[in-house]
Amino acid sequence: MPGARPVKPRDGDYGREGRAPWLDVDWQAAQHRIEIDGREVNYCELGEGPAIVFIHGLGASWQSWLEQMPDLARDHRVVAMDLPGFGFSEMPREDISIEGFAGWTCRLLDRLEIEAAAVVGNSMGGFIGAELAIRYPERVQRLAVVSPAIFWQRRRRAQPLLQMARLTDAAAARALTRTTDDIATRRRLRSWALASAGFTFMFLADLSHNLLFLVWVYFSWLVTLAAALVAANLPRAARQPARRLSRA
Repeated sequence: MPGARPVKPRDGDYGREGRAPWLDVDWQAAQHRIEIDGREVNYCELGEGPAIVFIHGLGASWQSWLEQMPDLARDHRVVAMDLPGFGFSEMPREDISIEGFAGWTCRLLDRLEIEAAAVVGNSMGGFIGAELAIRYPERVQRLAVVSPAIFWQRRRRAQPLLQMARLTDAAAARALTRTTDDIATRRRLRSWALASAGFTFMFLADLSHNLLFLVWVYFSWLVTLAAALVAANLPRAARQPARRLSRA
């Protein structure tokens, strides 16, 4: 075709050659419908062996895993579902939430007589998989997340600790601006130091999902504050490098 973009050649072992296996699977026969919590749900199952459960993301369905399922079904039992309200599964009766999806996935495992499985989640499915592993660790042998969309829903529980970190950060920044000549004499560096009083790295708290991490952050800033206060109490001569005597 004139003007068509040339096909990029395979880069080493990356990519697949020939016909993809998923094109030859009878997907209609692999799909099943069962009832969970009084609602019909749709899922797809292939293979036999140790179980692998796939959880799709927001706005998706079990078809997100078309490429992976045939390969892994050679020696595993692979299951991919339509979450409640997605694909061909009915809407749930209760409010939609990540916790609700995690509990629903646990009940799906019960219905399929899967005691524990390797769980793979993409985007929102990664969030659900993590919640499943936290709430029902005995059901998750291992967890793989692909581009997970994970948010810390309970960050409000750590707000007192975050406030302490902000105050510590502010005190350390102000102490440093008063005791360090480089910060005091360089306008941009001084502005940055003062602006940093506000717990600059909040995104780390969002990703941590772990209150112990915040405890560590707080005490690290506490150490910084202590160092700044010690520096503030040193004689000025001890804080400045030795200067050459001017020639007479």
